[in-house]
Amino acid sequence: MRYLTRHNLTVSGTHSSLDDLIHHYEETVAYHKAIGNRFYIIPGANLSSQEKIDSFIAAVNPLCDKLAKEGITLCFHNHSGEFKPNADGSVPYEQLLYRSKIALEVDAYWAFVGMGNPIALMERVGDRLKLIHIKDGLKSGQGFPLGMGEAPVKEVYDWAVAHNIPLVVESETLTPDGITEAKICIEHLASLE
Repeated sequence: MRYLTRHNLTVSGTHSSLDDLIHHYEETVAYHKAIGNRFYIIPGANLSSQEKIDSFIAAVNPLCDKLAKEGITLCFHNHSGEFKPNADGSVPYEQLLYRSKIALEVDAYWAFVGMGNPIALMERVGDRLKLIHIKDGLKSGQGFPLGMGEAPVKEVYDWAVAHNIPLVVESETLTPDGITEAKICIEHLASLE
C-alpha cells in the first residue's frame, strides 16, 4: 500500500488466482482490501469440458456472494477459446452468462478473435460488465500495440466512454520494446478523444 500511496496510484483490479480464494480466502481477501482492490479478476480457467465448467461455476457462485459482502466484485477475464464449442459441445462463455453470478471483464480483442463482435458481446453482458481490456491485433490472434492491428479499437473505446465502463489498456507485445509500446498506446488513445 505504501508503494501505491507514494506514487499516487490506485488499483483498478487484479488478475488473481481462483485457487487463492479457495485455499487461502481470509488472507487473500485481507490483502485485496488492504490495497483497495474492488475487482478480483480470474484471468481465465480451464473450461474445456462440461465437467470443468460445472466445477468452475460451483466454485465461483458462492464466492461472488462472499466477496460482495467484503466490497469486492469477483470477475472473469475471457480469452478467445471460451466462445467456441468444446469437444463435448459445451460453450463456456454461454454458461458463464446463464449459470454463474460472476461479473465480467471483457477482453475486447480476444472477443474479436473468438466471436467477431466485441460490441455485441458488451451489450449482451449488460450490467455484469465491470471493466474492458482494450487491445489490438489481428483476427489470427497476433497482438499489436493500439492502432496497429485490425481490432475495432475506436468502436470499443467509444462504447466504453458512452457507457462509463473503465478501460484497461493491455498490450504485451513489447513492440519494439515495452516503453515504446506504452507510448504508442497512449498516443493512440489520445487520438481517439
